[in-house]
Amino acid sequence: MQVSPIEITLLKALEPGKRYEVSEAASISGMKRDAVLKAAHLLQEKGLAKVEIVTKKIFRLTEEGKRYLEEGLPEERLVKLIEKPMSIKELEEVMGKREFGIALGWLRKKKAVEVKDGIVKLVSKPEFGEKESLRAVAEGRDIDAKDVKDLLRRKLVDFDEEKGDIRYCFGEARS
Repeated sequence: MQVSPIEITLLKALEPGKRYEVSEAASISGMKRDAVLKAAHLLQEKGLAKVEIVTKKIFRLTEEGKRYLEEGLPEERLVKLIEKPMSIKELEEVMGKREFGIALGWLRKKKAVEVKDGIVKLVSKPEFGEKESLRAVAEGRDIDAKDVKDLLRRKLVDFDEEKGDIRYCFGEARS
């Protein structure tokens, strides 16, 4: 196997088995970024390095997520309405069938409501952590994986995958 001078320079400069960002490998080896990219890919073809492309998910609110952040979650609005028990029919008229159904489902899941004889009664005051998660997404802050999963399932957020840094691990493929 023939190894070019730029590949040798990179292999000698970097510690085997360690991961490097392109800019870090360039700085340590004294090579230009483009030369590191070329050498790393050549080394990968020879089984002497591993190239990883790191992607990052960028989350954004859907139209419904924006609306819920502004107006409140359906379940949050329902809690305000049922401070005194109300009939399902009245609640459907005030909120609309779809929104009421969503709200009731989430409040049941949180064990915050009881429905008996067509009357909806609040039995405990629930927390609305989803609202803070929506605000965090709107502001570009990170949220935990469980919250992301819930917001995605509710179609309140969407995401784009953005290609991030390219990482190289030299010498890992040798063993």
